[in-house]
Amino acid sequence: MIPLTLGRPSAMASQSLRATLRTLGADAPVILRNSTSIWLSVGFNSALGFAFWWIADRQFSASAVGLAAAAISAMTLLGTAAMLGQGTAVMGEARDRADPEDALLTTSLLAPFVLGTLAGVLFAAFGWLLLPGLRVVASGPGTLALFGLGVGVTAATVVLDQGLVGFLLGQLQFGRNAAFAIAKLLLILAFSLLGRDRGGLLIYALWLAGNVLSLAPLLVAALRRGKLNRRGLPRWKLLRVLGLSGLKHHALNLSLRAPGLALTLVVAATLSAAATAYFYTAWMIASFGFAASSALATTLYAVGSGPPGQMSHRVRFTVGLDLLAAVLFAAGLGVGAPLVLQFFGGAYANAAGTCLRILGLGLFPYVVKDHYATIERAKGRTLHAASLVAAGGAAEVAGAALGAHAAGLNGLAVGWEIALIAEALAMLPSVLQTLFPENRTCHSADS
Repeated sequence: MIPLTLGRPSAMASQSLRATLRTLGADAPVILRNSTSIWLSVGFNSALGFAFWWIADRQFSASAVGLAAAAISAMTLLGTAAMLGQGTAVMGEARDRADPEDALLTTSLLAPFVLGTLAGVLFAAFGWLLLPGLRVVASGPGTLALFGLGVGVTAATVVLDQGLVGFLLGQLQFGRNAAFAIAKLLLILAFSLLGRDRGGLLIYALWLAGNVLSLAPLLVAALRRGKLNRRGLPRWKLLRVLGLSGLKHHALNLSLRAPGLALTLVVAATLSAAATAYFYTAWMIASFGFAASSALATTLYAVGSGPPGQMSHRVRFTVGLDLLAAVLFAAGLGVGAPLVLQFFGGAYANAAGTCLRILGLGLFPYVVKDHYATIERAKGRTLHAASLVAAGGAAEVAGAALGAHAAGLNGLAVGWEIALIAEALAMLPSVLQTLFPENRTCHSADS
């Protein structure tokens, strides 16, 4: 992370760290507080998500859990596609305005919700032609509406979360996600005790209901802050502003998130419903580590780039924290992957233990990928970054599909990992130039 001389490495590292923290000043606590809120949201959701899927695994059949995992993955993928970059656009607008308007946030939710709902209904009606296992979502008007609403709510709530971080209100973002995790857990527990229908769509419906209920704490907070007034109503003028900048960010955001969301669908299309349940659980655990990198990169952009030197210190700070988290996370999974999966049952540990270890190693290239996207975004090269990330994402999905055909879940993880490493190597020069701009300056002067 920081260049060290051979003579006194520990002293030089300490001096460099102190210099970085001095330069960051008040930015370090802001970055830590808001990125920690994002990461804790994922952690809390993961912890209670384990309990949610643990109950599902014991109260529903493996095929029902596999159907629910595929439906939720499709919902999340479509919701991501419907976001239109509105959350990131709000971050940029809130960062650049001295007094950002409350209406920025509410305006940003409109298009994602409407587009997401329509996309969900269309997918439910015709998507089963590509994924026959999801035929049940097209069984009637009720299931079509249920799936469509799930996509629309997912798109709007993720935009809402990003907007709250853009306003540096990470504590509210954490509160909503905590409420989501608790609500869906209590719902599945209640329905399990009542002994109701055991179909996979019930799991999906409870997930959606928890997401809707998670908005209640935000409404309470808005009432207490006096924000429920005309200033907070959506405005057409802001919709146009957000739309122009949002589409560029959307191309990059979708390229970043789509591969991870598509992996579960790759398993559903190439392997069995039970394998889908095993992989979804392993990916959910691995995503807890990936969230640390994403949280720091997201907050880095929300805080702002600043002068080149300031950006360099901020990136050194976040990359250093990310690499430390990657080492701890990969080491923890190397030892404890089967133990964590055993929580869901012996079949999960046997089928996905090695797969989870391989997925955990992906955090190292993810650090490069996430920071590359943030750096290029800050430089105004969003579309350029999107093209490279999209090509790399396509390679990730292709590598995973080839690996799954060749060697099941473990082959999928290896194929995905190889493609991700190649992608990170292509992005590494941009990250290094930002980390060590003095080296680039010296090189230019020498030449």
